Order: sequence, then structure tokens, then C-alpha cells
Amino acid sequence: MALTFCSIFFSAAERFHECHGDDCPVCQLLQITEQNIKLLSLALFFAVAASGARFKKIKDASILCGPILKSKTLVSQKIRLNV
Repeated sequence: MALTFCSIFFSAAERFHECHGDDCPVCQLLQITEQNIKLLSLALFFAVAASGARFKKIKDASILCGPILKSKTLVSQKIRLNV
């Protein structure tokens, strides 16, 4: 996460630098930071997607097992307690 933020700030700060030709070290670093941002954004997307799939499985399991694990009480069965 910190690498992504550092890359974004560096790209923003050096976007309009004074270029020194084809072998400009700042331009090369800008290309590397842009690749880092793309790769880390993609990794973050897959991490969020994987965690969402895991929570969906937990939700599906609770829907299927919920009625089995639910305890039956007199109130849930709507039995009157006054005589």
C-alpha cells in the first residue's frame, strides 16, 4: 500500500520534469512507477474479489445451515405461556 502511494506521489511530482533525452533517468523511473501502480492495483482488485467470494461462501453456508442450528424455543413456536 505504501509503495502505491509513494509511486503516485512521485508520478505527480515529476510529471512535468525537464526531460534530458531518450535516456532520461526520471522518465525511466516514471515508467517503473506507472507499472507498479498498475500491478498493485490489479493485485488489490484480485484480493478484494477473493475476499468477496470467501464471504459469499460463508453467507451461503449460514443460509443452508441456519435452520438446522437455530434453537427452537416456546416463543419461536408461538406457544402461549399464560394459563
